[in-house]
Amino acid sequence: MRTLASIQKITNIREIKGADKIAVAEVLGWEVVIRKEEFKIGDLCIYIEVDSIVPERKEFEFLKERKYRVRTIKLRGQLSQGLCLPLSYLPPKERILGIGYSYYLEGDDLTEKLGIIKYDPEAVKEQRLLDQLNTTKKSRIEKFLLKNKWYVRFFTKEKSKGWPKFIKKTDEERIQKLPWICETEKDTIFTATEKLDGCLDENTIIKTEDGEKTIKEICKAQYKGKILSYNIINKKKEWNNIKNHSIKENINNWYELELENGIFLKITDDHKIWFPKLQKWVTINELNINDDILYEVI
Repeated sequence: MRTLASIQKITNIREIKGADKIAVAEVLGWEVVIRKEEFKIGDLCIYIEVDSIVPERKEFEFLKERKYRVRTIKLRGQLSQGLCLPLSYLPPKERILGIGYSYYLEGDDLTEKLGIIKYDPEAVKEQRLLDQLNTTKKSRIEKFLLKNKWYVRFFTKEKSKGWPKFIKKTDEERIQKLPWICETEKDTIFTATEKLDGCLDENTIIKTEDGEKTIKEICKAQYKGKILSYNIINKKKEWNNIKNHSIKENINNWYELELENGIFLKITDDHKIWFPKLQKWVTINELNINDDILYEVI
């Protein structure tokens, strides 16, 4: 389970111009607006991350108008990313270190203890849909037909079985939560990449170091060789390794682009396309007829 609330140290506090009652604290690299005099540098606090849902209890009544959700907000022009609360929100905790002593340690996970959950609107929609399907009354005829495999196969929709197995789910920490990493990894060389969504049709041809291959062939064989790509920074073609393979099924948002050379490209509406005129990535919804896009003719 992801840590949404934890004990953290306030590493810095500074004034907000024109504000008499609030200041800005730094926690895990995030800037959070706090009440003046409530904390001092070095204090431990309860830090609750953005997009957390707190329980509907008296101590969280101040979040009622925001539906008990911790959001990124602006106060007096200052961005506030998360929520800092004093340790008085928690009951005493016993830890044995030779002798009995009540205290909390920096980094302690409080997500479950405080009853905090992650804000996930898509999961809520999916659950509502499943609840509706499960509670819908069926006629006697339909109940009879559901006993037949052929009817289930052709006339019913498969219910969601959770996260698709063919999509890898990751839970890496945000770099803002690791402010010390700039010092500990100062001699390490990193490569900055941009996360791009969307899909190309499985029959799209890709130029590899071993010849032309379709996306389907590359994914099914888990091809590890290099493919020809375009570096938008130095504007040169270069060979790069494939970082991951992913096959998505039952996609309905396909579009087809017809290019002036007679080639057709089949892509999803969220697939990014490099637009040289504006020097940025765009989706198909942002394109117009006669726009120039970057395309490598094989």
